[in-house]
Amino acid sequence: MLTKNSVNIYGTPHNHRTKYPVNISAFTCTLDIIYLFLTKTNVIVLSSISLSVQHLSRNGTAASSRNPEKKRPSGTQMEKITVEEGNSSGTAGPVRGSKRKRKSSETVSKEAENRCSNPGMEQNQPEELMKWFMEVDQLHENHKEVKENALLANICAALEEKIVQHQLNILTHADQIVEILTNVELPKWKRWQQLACIGIQLQTLHLKNLEKQFTTVAKVLLGIYKQLLKQQDWNIFSLHASMPKMENFALTLFRKLVTKALVVEKQPVMQNYSQRPLILKVGVQFSMTVRFLVNIPEIWLKVKPVFDKDVEEAKTVKGFRLFDFNKDVMKPFEDTDGGLVVEFGQMSLKETKSRIKGSSENLLTVTEELHIIKFMTEFQYARQMFNIEASSLPVVVISSTSQVTNAWASIMWWNTVSTSEPWDLSLFLHPPPLTWEQLSQVLSWQFYTIGQRWLDEMQLSMLRDKIVGARENGEVPEAGGTTGADVEGHCDVLVDWRSFSKNESGWIWIDAFLDLIKKHLLDLWKNGYIMGFVTSKRVKQLLQEKQSGTFLLHFTESNGDAAITFSWVDRDSNDKSIVTTVEPYTKKELSKHDLLHIIYHFRLESNLWGFPLQRDPLLYFYPDVPKDPNLEKHKSPESPSEDGYLRRAHPFKADDPIASGNDDLEENGQLIHNTVKT
Repeated sequence: MLTKNSVNIYGTPHNHRTKYPVNISAFTCTLDIIYLFLTKTNVIVLSSISLSVQHLSRNGTAASSRNPEKKRPSGTQMEKITVEEGNSSGTAGPVRGSKRKRKSSETVSKEAENRCSNPGMEQNQPEELMKWFMEVDQLHENHKEVKENALLANICAALEEKIVQHQLNILTHADQIVEILTNVELPKWKRWQQLACIGIQLQTLHLKNLEKQFTTVAKVLLGIYKQLLKQQDWNIFSLHASMPKMENFALTLFRKLVTKALVVEKQPVMQNYSQRPLILKVGVQFSMTVRFLVNIPEIWLKVKPVFDKDVEEAKTVKGFRLFDFNKDVMKPFEDTDGGLVVEFGQMSLKETKSRIKGSSENLLTVTEELHIIKFMTEFQYARQMFNIEASSLPVVVISSTSQVTNAWASIMWWNTVSTSEPWDLSLFLHPPPLTWEQLSQVLSWQFYTIGQRWLDEMQLSMLRDKIVGARENGEVPEAGGTTGADVEGHCDVLVDWRSFSKNESGWIWIDAFLDLIKKHLLDLWKNGYIMGFVTSKRVKQLLQEKQSGTFLLHFTESNGDAAITFSWVDRDSNDKSIVTTVEPYTKKELSKHDLLHIIYHFRLESNLWGFPLQRDPLLYFYPDVPKDPNLEKHKSPESPSEDGYLRRAHPFKADDPIASGNDDLEENGQLIHNTVKT
């Protein structure tokens, strides 16, 4: 079985880990801690100033003696005010009517100094936080008292220094987190989305996790910014020299985060081709979804999709077609499932500039021509105004459904090769090769997407030889073993684009079998009854040592229409094994008769002394699974015909090669099958 983690499919450089050694899962917790620290711990530090002012005011410090005419509330009155304010803010204050011991000025100053050295000492009283924060706003009213009291002014200055240091620490930490989110985690998710578009089945990377991280960091940065502005508005102490720089630093980090927050959550896809996104047909509706990862209630944005905005290839590549949307659309983000999301449904394209058919000037075929959809929005918040863009993965625009197969080859190739932005839309002018290891994974993903089953090494070995043509040149030996094993050293064999997309043994031939599985063989393929891609030589090797009646389902090797056949082993009178292969069944025949029905009713005919005999040669699925119980389990029901009757089953018959001495075998070892006609 092909392992899904055998190559670095993400294509992300490993030097990120050396530059940012912190585990991002730990950052998720860190972000929450920072946010709590911002909204609680810093508030505690700030509130120390307010409490110092209140305590000194209650105890009639030197400030009151310098202003004898100004009447102050008594200790009891001040206590009542504090209680009322605490209750009005929804927090628990001191019990009404309780008596509090008056403290001396020295005691109050000592406690304030302790708060300077241990600003988080009050963290065990979260119910006081919001009340204290509201009290900070009253500091400017006491500006005169603070200014005239040297002791209190020194304490406030020390507390302010602590506040600024905490804010600077948070910004420094946030800087590293923003760097990881925008340059590591978001590109990693985008790479995962690329591979998911072409069928990858790896552990899902949830965009909701990124959204939570982006939102939390944005709230932290805005909270710091607002605090810095508030500290300027208070204007109590001499402003810290670094505060303007801190403001710019907070806004720079916020802008860097926000400009990366617009992402295409669901790439463009037509409804009838949900398993093959990024292929758009002119005039056919498709849908796409964008999400803004910073989910702050105050943000209100509109987003507009633009087709091929600023695409240089439209000017530099001869024969490059131009398209536009059939309708101009701009939509606001809506709060959907806890996130800011816009879904663009029922979108369609019209061609505004076509190419000259058959012109030698056309450097790219229609299915190699890549286009892009950009999403534009204007961000205005916190005195910031700038444009934000996000782009879809490159799309292929077709004019006929017959071009889907070739278009999907381009999508698979491009998304395997291209690992990071900016996207190269002219890649197929000089397409780079893929290693066989890369391509084999992509091919295996296609079969898993359609039929929930990977290709094993033996099947991939045959496909490699069909595409690369190694066996024809005698370079690669036949894979051995029951499941086969890849030849060491051939994982790095390079496959060029033309061999894969243009060769009749390449992708077009493989895709025909995917269609055959999807329409006619899904259950048999999913449950492992079809071996699939295997050479006739290998089939004989596998069956020769098995008991008579063992049969094996496999695809044809020829480059014609996709078809499936079965081979079985018999023993002649000398106990010599004879492997026989029936003429393949095409899509046309399978559309009339289910393959299980054919296998269940297939008979060999012979004539003994004038008496017709029939026998069933298909007894055991390879390697040794009895046929009947499995066929009864998976057999598809017959459908009524157009005239309302349920048609009688028409068993397939052939002359018995054992009784007839193999006279009916063709030179290539295939046995002609015949349908009983009515």
